[in-house]
Amino acid sequence: MTNWKTGWKQSMGILERHSADTDGPSDFLNLKDGDKFKVVFLDGEPFGRERRWDNLDELSKFPQEIDDVNELLANGKARYDRLKATVSFNVYDVETKAVRIFEANATTARVIYSAFDMMDGPAKAVFEISRSGGGMDTTYRLEKVANLPEAKQEQMRKLYLSDGHDLEDIQAFKSEGPGVAVLNVVSTAKQEPAIPADQFDDFDLF
Repeated sequence: MTNWKTGWKQSMGILERHSADTDGPSDFLNLKDGDKFKVVFLDGEPFGRERRWDNLDELSKFPQEIDDVNELLANGKARYDRLKATVSFNVYDVETKAVRIFEANATTARVIYSAFDMMDGPAKAVFEISRSGGGMDTTYRLEKVANLPEAKQEQMRKLYLSDGHDLEDIQAFKSEGPGVAVLNVVSTAKQEPAIPADQFDDFDLF
């Protein structure tokens, strides 16, 4: 018997991005103009990907989905914008007390890397991420709020092991046959048991 859920993978990928349509926060930490979030960047490898904006279909596409990158629209303008890179991170969202995914543009990802370089790794501080503007004028600001004591750093490491998302499984381009691209958004938990949210209630930095 055919598993009907297989055909819903791509649609669920879209739904996961719209937290307003669900009862709880989305797995994705999406900032609008003026939004601010306090987060801890967790251990684990970030995941980078490249895509181009399709001006005809008005959506972002992986290079593997594009037959002719130099294709022109009827008005003579380029159908596809230049290749852009984004990097995804597992972050602990202080407000929702959940592990979520933050996808940074190339500029912001470099700032995050520099911050990790100075601290010798992630999961050592609380950061505030803020967004201003929209479209091509969007800018993100990263500001360190407070350093984490060693005990809290260890809690964050354990939280990643229990609740961290498999970024490559969620964000990577996947092909299931000719012309079929699937974005799988099923989060893969690690092997450690989940940490109760109330364990972080005494986290005075939060």
